[in-house]
Amino acid sequence: MQFSTTLAALFAVVSATLSAATPAVEARQQIYMCGKQPYKKTDYTCYPNNGNVLCPIIGGVAYLPCGYGSNVACYDPGNYSCSNSKLYLLKVCGGIPFDTNSYVCVQGHLCPKTHPLRCGEACYNISQYWCDKGILKQQGQK
Repeated sequence: MQFSTTLAALFAVVSATLSAATPAVEARQQIYMCGKQPYKKTDYTCYPNNGNVLCPIIGGVAYLPCGYGSNVACYDPGNYSCSNSKLYLLKVCGGIPFDTNSYVCVQGHLCPKTHPLRCGEACYNISQYWCDKGILKQQGQK
């Protein structure tokens, strides 16, 4: 009789412990819906404006969507940029990531593609300026 009482008491303690831990575990593991797809917020981000696409969270980085519907790619914003639903690899210039569609790296400094040359600290376009020993001068100026 004492054995069954002890067993019942032990079962009650274990049941109480498990049921107390369950809500905390369920809160961390709660399943959400992104359109018709189930997901965990700790693992994915839902983007309803891109056709309910799910993008992963990898190493604490939330990947972003590029495109729409069936033509969506998820990308790491530290390595890529998205423009007009196309992905572009970011390059690094002087420790700064940049979009190769808009900038060029000249001697470790970023210059806009419209002004791809450097003179001293300035970027310039040869159709408007020329460089004389590190000093910018307008075309036609001596």
